[in-house]
Amino acid sequence: MNIERKIALTLFCIVFVIFVFTNDGHRHTFDEEVTLRQATWIATLTPHPDFKLGESREYFDYPELYPVWQFPDFQLCKVGILCSSSYPGHFIIEVPFLFLNENLNIISEDDIWDSNDFDDQHYVWWRNSLPSNAVFMELFMGPLFSALSVFLFFFVTRSFDVTLKNSIIVTLLYGLSTITWAYSQTSLNSVPVITFILLGFLFFRKYQKENSISNLIISGFAFGLGFLTRVDSLLIISVMFLFLIALVIYKNRSKLKLFGAVKTILSFAIPLIISYGFFQLINYVRYDLAHSYSGFTNIVSNPGVFTPFPIVLFGLLFSPGLGIFVFSPILFLVIISFSDLYKKNKGDFILLLGIILSYLIFYAGFVVYWHGLSGWSARYLLSVIPFLLIPLGITLGRKLTKRSFIIIFTLGAIGVFTNIIYVVQDVNWFVWGLMGSSDHGLYSLHGGPLRIHPLTIWSFEFSQLTHAIFMAFNHLQPDIYLLKVLGVSIYSTILLGFLIPLWYYLIRLHRTVIIKK
Repeated sequence: MNIERKIALTLFCIVFVIFVFTNDGHRHTFDEEVTLRQATWIATLTPHPDFKLGESREYFDYPELYPVWQFPDFQLCKVGILCSSSYPGHFIIEVPFLFLNENLNIISEDDIWDSNDFDDQHYVWWRNSLPSNAVFMELFMGPLFSALSVFLFFFVTRSFDVTLKNSIIVTLLYGLSTITWAYSQTSLNSVPVITFILLGFLFFRKYQKENSISNLIISGFAFGLGFLTRVDSLLIISVMFLFLIALVIYKNRSKLKLFGAVKTILSFAIPLIISYGFFQLINYVRYDLAHSYSGFTNIVSNPGVFTPFPIVLFGLLFSPGLGIFVFSPILFLVIISFSDLYKKNKGDFILLLGIILSYLIFYAGFVVYWHGLSGWSARYLLSVIPFLLIPLGITLGRKLTKRSFIIIFTLGAIGVFTNIIYVVQDVNWFVWGLMGSSDHGLYSLHGGPLRIHPLTIWSFEFSQLTHAIFMAFNHLQPDIYLLKVLGVSIYSTILLGFLIPLWYYLIRLHRTVIIKK
């Protein structure tokens, strides 16, 4: 194994350990619950006990939320273990984790929280009453895929000719100083989809450099897995497809070789078509027709009043309550870094800018619940963050002043701090309160279910970040699974026992590179 791969693997191990040791081991949202149930039915090959063939529909096990009279269009389920709206890629990912613990009993029912661990008993019931298989999945799935995205991100930065040292720095900033760390706690499909997107992007870069069709095929399949996991992957897929067409035309500008051009485009398109076909096949097996919950359709067609585009765009990026630049301030350097990228390679600049703009335009222009409800920062932009950070590696390659390094360190440290504030407690519950209630928390400001008050977005006084910081320092209820199971002493010993050798090995690897040069 060469030095570069050893460094990438070490970075993976470091962030994976951090992500697992700061994980709460429970669900956060209703979306996670739906997919968990679907994956459990498949892992055990047992449908929900209340499932009735010819009667049960999507969300049949939530009659109070989705009554038949109000949602008559939900399709009847043909197969019990598939009676769910969950994306195929998402529930397939969860099945191995559930199956593994089901058979090995790594986490037992004795390792679950009880009513004495938290002030709010309803919280204990809903959040921490999961079966042990589900706890195992929640504990390891998010950290694994988030760490894999860090691993891949390192190689992506290297594909932009960023030095090893600067790739290490930017990769650590991506993993620990952006909301990537916070979302490693969840089993939302936003987490694994980034892994597939970065995998597809990395092999697309390999195709650009090596002109290898096999790399393009792998890229297409990786993006296809992204589509199967989360449908808004179509945004980046569309940009990549258009860029590929432009690239083929540019390479053959003197004399267009039609057969070669078509072969190249089909090498990328066919894996995507296969993925779409599999998506429709799953839906046919589920319902006897090509029908499914669509993330695009759902979030666009929700009733409500659209906020003007400029306001939403500013809110997604800079609002006190969810702006990604506020929660991940290292991203403020994007202004400088993208300027450096433009000077170095205009084609790469256009590609990254196209990816970023596709998400910003869609979510700022067409989505009612653009704020993502009580999600930590702008959760719909999670997939964009790697592409915002890539050019920073190029900027770090410049001869920077001491002041510049202080600024980078400070912005990175603030991002780490905001992540710690999130992972040590359950912000979704203790800060926001129970969705749909008016008893306590930031949801007490709203005007009804699935509504959040504008003050939580636009004011620092009622920002979830402000309230989360206040709760952490005044009424902290630690919500870290391994801390609860192991106790402070053993937890700290094991964590440091992992991290210290890994950090030492990473430093040693980098020194080896310097000596060889």
